Amino acid sequence: KRRCLFWKVMEGRDKRDTYSTSKLNVLEMESLESIVRELRTSGFNEDRVMIICYYEAQRRKAEQELARQGTYEVLTVDSAQGREKPIVIVLTTRAAVPAEGEEVFFKSSMRCNVAMSRHQEALIVLGNPCITNIPIWGKILDKKYFYHVEDYYSRR
Repeated sequence: KRRCLFWKVMEGRDKRDTYSTSKLNVLEMESLESIVRELRTSGFNEDRVMIICYYEAQRRKAEQELARQGTYEVLTVDSAQGREKPIVIVLTTRAAVPAEGEEVFFKSSMRCNVAMSRHQEALIVLGNPCITNIPIWGKILDKKYFYHVEDYYSRR
């Protein structure tokens, strides 16, 4: 049974954080909040869920927004190394493929491996479908491993 879900945030835009070069994606954040609400109503509270963000600005925003729903463990990919939880939600934040030579860390197979291997029961990856054009992401998010679902929360 596949327990991996690629949640396609179709219309989000990544933007640079006001105070740094980090990025955030508001529509992806709205999707995260909706998913966390659904998980809570299904009995999966903050003790069973870890959120991994590729960008520090998105991590800060997620921590701030989710504080109303509980104390979730919200980490960057690097700080998630060696940690596990039953359910892991990965925020890719990107709404466009990085240009050649730009953001090597987003295309890093080692970072991708860390982000994709922290779950014990289920993995939910939020991101724009364009990231599947990046070779490592295309291989990992292949439909033989992941259910692909279009985000209906951001289209309300």
